[in-house]
Amino acid sequence: MGKGRQVLGSLAANGFLLAYGLQEGYTTPALPQLRQAGSGLAVSDEDASWIGSIFLLGIAIGTPLQGPMLALGRRRSLMFVSPVMCLGSLLITFPNSVAMLLAGRFVNGVCMGSVLPMPHIFISETVAPELRGALVGAGMFGINIGLITVYSLGLALSWQQIGGFIAAFYGLYPLLLWPLPETPNWLATHGRDQEARRSLLFYSGDAAGAETELARIKERSTAHNPDLPPVSELRRRAFYLPLLVSVTVTLCKATSGTPAIHLYSYDMFVAVGGSADPLQASVVSTALSSVGSVLAFVLMDRAGRRPLFLLAMLTCGICWVAIGSAALLVSDPIATDWVAILGFSVALFVYNIGIGPVGMVIMGEMIPLRYRTIISPLQSMIMWIASFAVGKTFFQLRDALNFFGLCFLYASTCALFAVLGFLLVPETKGKTLSEIEEMFEQGTLPVSRRASAHYDTLKDEPEEKSAVNRASRPPVYGTEAPSSPPQEPI
Repeated sequence: MGKGRQVLGSLAANGFLLAYGLQEGYTTPALPQLRQAGSGLAVSDEDASWIGSIFLLGIAIGTPLQGPMLALGRRRSLMFVSPVMCLGSLLITFPNSVAMLLAGRFVNGVCMGSVLPMPHIFISETVAPELRGALVGAGMFGINIGLITVYSLGLALSWQQIGGFIAAFYGLYPLLLWPLPETPNWLATHGRDQEARRSLLFYSGDAAGAETELARIKERSTAHNPDLPPVSELRRRAFYLPLLVSVTVTLCKATSGTPAIHLYSYDMFVAVGGSADPLQASVVSTALSSVGSVLAFVLMDRAGRRPLFLLAMLTCGICWVAIGSAALLVSDPIATDWVAILGFSVALFVYNIGIGPVGMVIMGEMIPLRYRTIISPLQSMIMWIASFAVGKTFFQLRDALNFFGLCFLYASTCALFAVLGFLLVPETKGKTLSEIEEMFEQGTLPVSRRASAHYDTLKDEPEEKSAVNRASRPPVYGTEAPSSPPQEPI
């Protein structure tokens, strides 16, 4: 019964990520209709670039609100923003101007950015460890289901009806969360122990285990230091090296070109020059690529994070070269359709299997807990601002470079960041969080096999020598035992 409730709770939380897919993919079926004279809005390419990208800009601006939303509660924050996003979707459904449509997209983006981590946090705090990886990974699959759904709706519904569907989804979404209790971690850290016990019993079904887990939660919350680290901590390798790596991975995700595919899949298939229906081709390519989100959390524990990430970046670049070459050189529309559908499918597949989920896992494993209050919001804002830039410049770059030139530009950025990823992104498979942090504390960047071998050699040193090496490092802020006296930050 406990695991069944964990699965149901995870599906309800991941439903919000399905709604993210609906919002991001909305422009693919809506923009072609909005450009038509009968739409009443007469949308230009400049307007279209704003309609597509302003949602991502809103997410970036909403990111700093994640702190207050975390304090409000995981379940409660999702239930709070859903009615607001329903109102934003109604602005999209019944706009009397492009400005009103933009306002609805922006409001939904800000709300989405303020709670985007909540489904993952909710799942991680309510699900047993043996189910956690699969159920957190299901969030990426939920996004793909949202994209497929909104693309498919475009085959039969008008842009206003699609907006109404999204508004109805947000209006009804709180009903999915209503029967579920708040996470035990949030309840326990806010002094509501009785409710925390009931929540643990609800999700685990084990009364004895609930008491043990509640004690562990209370102990961790007492040991955790929520304050910002002193400025002197920012000079530590354990701070600035994970920051450098996280920003690199973040920019890899944004500049791979996949945000543009999600926003403007219809326009891309038109620009390639094939004969297939662009919306049907978008549905097929996204459906094929969604298999990657299912396989990702199986392969990353077998193949490793770093190889999967680098292979995905290189493969994505090759796909852009193939698509650009088809647009430039292939005159047969049927052959062009095959190249485009396979190229976009594989590009999205490797994003779902390597760039997206592996990037999330790397961020979770690599950033020390005491620095997450600084690094996590910073890298999140950088990712969404970069994604906004990719979405906003799509039509301008398409017109300036031609579509094939834009494809080659995306390919070159994939190649560039694959090189940077090779130099900066370490392998974290099989290492504990303490070992990963110790790897950064050693004197060199984990940039290559040589650095990894150097770290493995250090780890395999005799205990006496290893202890000497560790003894020279000063104590780290936020890691002292709770019972030890306060230490001056270094």
